[in-house]
Amino acid sequence: IALITELGLRSQMSELPALGATMREGQRYHFDYTKPVSTSLSTTFLSWSDKIRAIRLALDTFRNRSSLGYSDYTQLAEIDVETVEEYARRRLNDDLYHYVARPLVSGTWAANDKDTSIALLYWTVRNMLAPSVYNLNEGVMALPVEISKQVEVRYKSSVEHVADTGTAVEVTAGGRTSTFDGCVIATTAEPALAMFPQMDAITRDLYKTTRYRKLGNICLGLSARPADPATYYLPSPHEDPDTIAVIAS
Repeated sequence: IALITELGLRSQMSELPALGATMREGQRYHFDYTKPVSTSLSTTFLSWSDKIRAIRLALDTFRNRSSLGYSDYTQLAEIDVETVEEYARRRLNDDLYHYVARPLVSGTWAANDKDTSIALLYWTVRNMLAPSVYNLNEGVMALPVEISKQVEVRYKSSVEHVADTGTAVEVTAGGRTSTFDGCVIATTAEPALAMFPQMDAITRDLYKTTRYRKLGNICLGLSARPADPATYYLPSPHEDPDTIAVIAS
């Protein structure tokens, strides 16, 4: 938000309430995250016994909340002891596994619950089930477009090396080394490993074992706003193994 403001785009930013949704046995269910308690109590998506059992997930997430931030992931190693499937079958039940745990990691991360850490499920519950969503009136692409107008942009320039000197970052591209205050390496795992040998051990181990999954996006332009108020749908892989999410933007 600070960057958006600095670039003069704050007037274009919209904050809207988030309304999650899902399907179960052909019926639609909506979840208003601005009213989490009343929504949880009133929904018929889960039985009362399921809702009581789901308190375990809420308590476990709350108990680990200090590890579920954005800046430091090292503490997550302490809770990275089982997969989402193992946790759900141990602490929850089949319904909560199929209709809560699985769609949360599948729809949010395109992840497979059988080899995804429970730490990611906690992180998702803590940070992604937020009451608001943000966007720019011209779409999120407006941000990088505006940034590109105010900085030097080079195309087809291969980055050979990135070095953190402690006070700055040196980036070598096309045989030319430049110094910056910081650097974001936004590539896939293999080239990131090659260009940044100083990568910390935890991140390096993660990148070395990264496996990519195929994902297809289908975008439809509609002539009118849908009557359905949902911001997004997270279908359960138990009922629809081919669709991870449907998002209204």
